[in-house]
Amino acid sequence: MTDKEIPSYILRTKLNRPQLTKDHLHRHRLLDRLERNLHRPLTLVSAPAGYGKSTLLSCWLESSDLPSGWVSLDENDNDLRVFLSYFLAAVRTQFPSVGNNTKALLTSSRLPPVSVLTDSLFDELDQIGSSFILVLDDYQTISDKTIHDLITKLLRHPPDPLHMVLSSRVDPPLPLVSFRAWGQMTELRVRDLRFSPEETGTFLKQLVGAPVDDTAAAILEQKTEGWVTGLRLAALSLQHRPELNHMIANLPAESRYVTDYLLAEVLSNQPEEKLEFLLATATLDRFCAPLCDAVCVQGSELWECKIGGEQFLKWLEKSDLFVVSLDEQGRWFRYHHLFQQLLQQRLKQRFDPDEISALQMRASRWFAENNLIDEALKYALAAGDVLAAAQLVEQNRHVPLNEDRWYILEKWLSQFPDDIVHQRPALLLAKAWVLNFQFALSAILPLLDATVTLLGEESKELIEGELDLFNGIFLFWEGQGERSLELLGRALKRIPAANIGIRNEAEIYFALSSQIAGQSKKTVQTYRRKFYNETSEGTRKMRLLGSLIFIHLLSGELVEADEATRQLKDMTSRIYNVHIETWASYLQGIIHYQWNNLEDASHHFSQAVKNRFALDAYSDIDSFTGLILCYQAMQQIDKAKQTMNRMIEFAQKTSNPDCLPRARSAQARLCLLQGDLESAVRWLETTDFSFDTGTMVFWLEVPRITQCRVLVARESEAGLAEATEKLREHMQFNQATHNTPQMIEILLLQTMACQKQGQTDEALTVLEHAVTLARSGGYIRPFVNLGKQMAELLTRLLQHGKAVDYIKRLLAAFDAYESVDDRDEPLSQSKQQPWIHNQALKNPLTNRELEILVFLGQGLQNKEIAARLFISPETVKKHASSIYSKLDSHNRQQAVAKAYQLGVLTPGQ
Repeated sequence: MTDKEIPSYILRTKLNRPQLTKDHLHRHRLLDRLERNLHRPLTLVSAPAGYGKSTLLSCWLESSDLPSGWVSLDENDNDLRVFLSYFLAAVRTQFPSVGNNTKALLTSSRLPPVSVLTDSLFDELDQIGSSFILVLDDYQTISDKTIHDLITKLLRHPPDPLHMVLSSRVDPPLPLVSFRAWGQMTELRVRDLRFSPEETGTFLKQLVGAPVDDTAAAILEQKTEGWVTGLRLAALSLQHRPELNHMIANLPAESRYVTDYLLAEVLSNQPEEKLEFLLATATLDRFCAPLCDAVCVQGSELWECKIGGEQFLKWLEKSDLFVVSLDEQGRWFRYHHLFQQLLQQRLKQRFDPDEISALQMRASRWFAENNLIDEALKYALAAGDVLAAAQLVEQNRHVPLNEDRWYILEKWLSQFPDDIVHQRPALLLAKAWVLNFQFALSAILPLLDATVTLLGEESKELIEGELDLFNGIFLFWEGQGERSLELLGRALKRIPAANIGIRNEAEIYFALSSQIAGQSKKTVQTYRRKFYNETSEGTRKMRLLGSLIFIHLLSGELVEADEATRQLKDMTSRIYNVHIETWASYLQGIIHYQWNNLEDASHHFSQAVKNRFALDAYSDIDSFTGLILCYQAMQQIDKAKQTMNRMIEFAQKTSNPDCLPRARSAQARLCLLQGDLESAVRWLETTDFSFDTGTMVFWLEVPRITQCRVLVARESEAGLAEATEKLREHMQFNQATHNTPQMIEILLLQTMACQKQGQTDEALTVLEHAVTLARSGGYIRPFVNLGKQMAELLTRLLQHGKAVDYIKRLLAAFDAYESVDDRDEPLSQSKQQPWIHNQALKNPLTNRELEILVFLGQGLQNKEIAARLFISPETVKKHASSIYSKLDSHNRQQAVAKAYQLGVLTPGQ
């Protein structure tokens, strides 16, 4: 993966292994041991700071034939999203196409459970064709239990290609005893990393540039206990005191004081201008020449540095001090961690806290000027300047939103106390946007009220566009289309073009609101023009297409929605975006379910359920519901029950309080379909429906409507009267919001309520209205779900000569449904379908196959048949293949001829 392919929020320097110094000592005994144990999935290198862990591993990777990745961890990585983002980025430096699905899960509105992330990561790592090494350096900085759980799960059943290396100052909280017992781990510890007397002599000779007496080397090895940092400090001391024996004689007797003594020796011999630079940069976790110049300004009253950053870095490299190069270009460096700690101690001894804070604020400003906001925020907070830190977030809050990384904004906000956030209007708005993308809309309104109060009327214009947008969103969900459209239009005029993230959100809601306001025609034209004028395929183009799909679905235009959704799916195959791809799968599931293409629908819903965390808190439950309804309709009862259990378990673990009630509603609906009226009634009598209000969009499961389903199925006089009144109210609301799919559902339930109250004529009138609405979109499943009584009513409507061709298709679907459902006796074929003849076939054609066969006989092509039957060309092709097989034919001409010969088709069909 090239630098351009690495996301902007990933610090490239953290993915680079430390560059080896010219005086590095190759420790062949340890390198051989590492190489011999590659068959084990884990290598643990555990020792205190200064024992050369990182250097040893970097040397190994440089000499190894295997591809490798590296992550230098720090305290900022104690977040599962951040940690895995770096984990994947390291893998992708060698295998750029690996990890797309896991990467996408990390950007979901709700982070999936560790088990889901582990399964996804395992599957993707396991597909890598060659073995590789991944080093997680400084793992001791990780304290997040979820990260430890993920690493544990990954190592219990490790992907074959992966060899993981953990470098840590302490043993990580992993089941090391088990790994050791199973022979899954190689360990290098202090006793292994200590320099032997021979290595000490060789190492000192390299550093000093002259032979070292064996006896002196052995004494020094004993004094430092083979600690490489102590040996390097000793060598640096010798640059100013060439007598090794004299230096050894002055070392403290106890090894714990050796470091302080040697460091004092090294620092006391540095030029004053260099020492000042060392201390000024001691707080920096990484530095480059321009940053050094920003922190240690020449000629300033504080830290009067007499040299520039470029000169300082050249001296630093040449002096062999404890500096680590972080990139091949030699631009970024860091101090060895232990040396940095020692410098920071000296810094605190010499300067007061305010002077140190001034250094950190200089660093913060430099990082901010270079758009490295995470680090800018870190140093501002370290300096104790909460006001500056808050201003950083306020000034940059749109950056993560523009990149679809709202969770970074959430992370920034989490670093402030609540009282700070609630005192600052821009931070309150930032929190509101986080809640919006978590679909926790009810929690936003108090934040907006507090924002307006803090700003006052005079300065409210600074954020009026965003306030209009939020209020427009609220009004949309309340079903107030015209008012919502007005506010959203005003928001789009006020929100700056640079704020792409929230403008995208505004455009989606503008499209939805234009539909429920009955003004979608102009919006469709405008969005189509924008779509075709958008030159690059990306998120914006896909969202414009998604907006058009939403309008078509709400209008009941399933054919148009299907075409646009297939186009969207095609775009995601070229530009991988799991969020939009999952939405496309969910929407395709809805379309094919309504068309009664149950196999296709179940496939699409399965894909949506698989990636459910990419959906919002309602559409994920709706995807489960669609899959359950498909399984039930296909009489795969066990699958329906298993999927229901998965949905309930999923809903119980989500943070959104509305998820579980919606899942329970879908469960009650399944009970109805399975004839368990008692359980459905129990749900009805124990549920508070106040959570379910406002716009119903195109959801398959709407608890208010399922409430009416149960009331109608119960068939009590009071229940039917209550259902009739509620359905009337729902119908008025959905007529006012131009919501065709929900109107069809409501009209069909009204039909059943009228019929059960003995109002057959009224039932047929209502049913005719439903048929009229459903016909252009080719809706089938809503009718079939209502069973035999609906089929009988449709047969009566057919006898009146109403929508003959369409009702015939509906009745054909009932016939197919009844043929696999033995709960009710099938209707007389002569009453339902006088146009379909008995078949002299061992394996008879289904009604759908007979329909397609008729069109084949008329010479229609697959696309033409698909358009007439409201199914996809792929589905036609699949059915045609089955027809050929059943008629023992190889093509359509042979099949049609055989059908006439056997009397399956008759002249005139």
